[in-house]
Amino acid sequence: MKYLEIMKKETPDGIFYYADMGSEGHCRPSFRLWVSGRLVTQDERGKDIVVLPAKAVISQTAKGSWVLRPSEEHLTFYVGIQCGYRGSSSYEFLTPVAVSVPFEVWHSPRGNLGVSSYALVSVSAADMPLKYRWSRTGRLYGSLPSGVTIVAQDGTETSLDGLEDGLEDLEELKSL
Repeated sequence: MKYLEIMKKETPDGIFYYADMGSEGHCRPSFRLWVSGRLVTQDERGKDIVVLPAKAVISQTAKGSWVLRPSEEHLTFYVGIQCGYRGSSSYEFLTPVAVSVPFEVWHSPRGNLGVSSYALVSVSAADMPLKYRWSRTGRLYGSLPSGVTIVAQDGTETSLDGLEDGLEDLEELKSL
């Protein structure tokens, strides 16, 4: 499970919840995700959070804003992998996804210490489990540079490190 820390804006029209996703050049967020108040809970310290995976779907408004809304037919996950020192990371989905909103985390103000790629992904409940192939570069200090991660409906992740071809290698392993 992952937790999104939520901030709120109070206006005369009501309370609006949001999360700034990513951290690009000079700590500028990649995008702002507006969150339905029905998805917001509080942790033990009283901070507002959203627990992922959530029964929700990501949609885009007519003006281009991203919104996380409750949905019984979809699950939303936080996926990706951290890069190595002074490296980068990437991922590729091996199963169908409904909506994918990518973002990056730069590990220094200009990204010289590494750039990690992540995404918020909404998946139809019928297309579960979510499978994606990832790779990373940089100084890995013993970590493997590639693999496949399988994410179950409850958010548990199983990583198969060292698989290069994704689903083909996974099917071959099943047949052995």
